[in-house]
Amino acid sequence: MTYVHPTSTIGQNVILGKNIYIGPHCIIGFPTYNEPIEYLQNQEFKKTIIGDGTRILGHSVVCENSSLGKNCNLDYFTYVGSDTKIGTNVNLKYGAKIYSRVLIGNYNSISGFIANDCIIGNNSVIQGNLIHIFKDVNYGTPEPAPKIEDNVFIGMNAMIIGGIIIKERCYIGSCAVVTKTTEKGKLYVGNPAIEKGDAPNPYKISPWKKNTTANKG
Repeated sequence: MTYVHPTSTIGQNVILGKNIYIGPHCIIGFPTYNEPIEYLQNQEFKKTIIGDGTRILGHSVVCENSSLGKNCNLDYFTYVGSDTKIGTNVNLKYGAKIYSRVLIGNYNSISGFIANDCIIGNNSVIQGNLIHIFKDVNYGTPEPAPKIEDNVFIGMNAMIIGGIIIKERCYIGSCAVVTKTTEKGKLYVGNPAIEKGDAPNPYKISPWKKNTTANKG
């Protein structure tokens, strides 16, 4: 059974799956702040999809032309920008901000800030921020954005900056600042971040799937 709190606003072109919960004061299926006035006056906004079994708690926003897969959880005060695709079993923690044209895989936990055009694989914990470098910016041209491969852990307040790749099974320590592509399966700490050996063993195992064994590689 699907439930939408009466204080929430759902756009005309929103497709809700089965067994959805949408809490109070949510806004689903409307444009982002930077659309032109002429577009905002048009009520025929692009399609927004909320997958089966997804829960969206109070004061959260999912903008138009985005999709959430099955069994996602959006905590209070979360934000998903336009043209963003989120897979199944993704948890957005309290206050997480996911901006536009982001691609997120399955079984992820995200609690930080994710800039436009970022790509996140599967089975990762993202507690830090993925941001652009803001160097030689041309207005209207998307900047290269970070890409996160599978089975990555990014600690609280870590910063991943620019069009770099965090390779699979990496562990980025809390408050680390990463500005260069990493090596696979390594631990990075500090500012600027440096490689300090192999990633801790717990993060060589998928944090979400049951009955998994350590990844090889």
